[in-house]
Amino acid sequence: MKRMGRWAISGFMMCSSLVWLWLGLAESNHRWLMLACGGLQVLAGFGMGMLYDRVRALSLRDDLTTAYNRRFLARAMPSLLSRLARQHRILTVTLIDCDDFKKINDQNGHHAGDIVLRGISRLLIENIRREDYVVRWGGDEFLLIANDADIASTRSIVDRLNGELATMSLSMNMPLSVSSGTAAFPEDATRLEDLIRIADQRMYHTKLMRKNLPPASSELNKRDALKAL
Repeated sequence: MKRMGRWAISGFMMCSSLVWLWLGLAESNHRWLMLACGGLQVLAGFGMGMLYDRVRALSLRDDLTTAYNRRFLARAMPSLLSRLARQHRILTVTLIDCDDFKKINDQNGHHAGDIVLRGISRLLIENIRREDYVVRWGGDEFLLIANDADIASTRSIVDRLNGELATMSLSMNMPLSVSSGTAAFPEDATRLEDLIRIADQRMYHTKLMRKNLPPASSELNKRDALKAL
């Protein structure tokens, strides 16, 4: 799929070149020149396809962190979940939120916040498998989509992330950590929006527990309690 554009455009250019050659070779005295022109046309098509693939890939990435963006999620997840359901396989969706990110921005500036977000994305990407995905969900939140993984194995990735953020904290002279919540497909839900909602609820519950706050009666109360800190 990553090279679909270059092969599609190359194929189109090759077919058009063959038709052009077939129509002209019988009456032409410059057959080798026409063959060379046809070859150049195919190469031009391949180059155009590479450019298309590059632009398409960039459109599915977040500019700041290079993680995948929501557009990628909307395109890739429906077919992925459908395939996993047919094959009776599992998947986890983990929502990862940078702790006290507003305080980081307020006390150290937005440039420092950008460095933290890029660092979190880089560490996540370095600690996942090729079949997994890191998506910037919005603001300081990331999604980790892990194929054929249970909640325990996903939690180990977040634990490694927090361990490496502790080292990063020393170099940046500020406390850095993340909170997370995970939902499992198909055990918890089968739709992406439901998996993200459940992961979000579990992530905020984790935040409340770490900050020694009593459980809130609603999602709105949870967020209000965290904002009040």
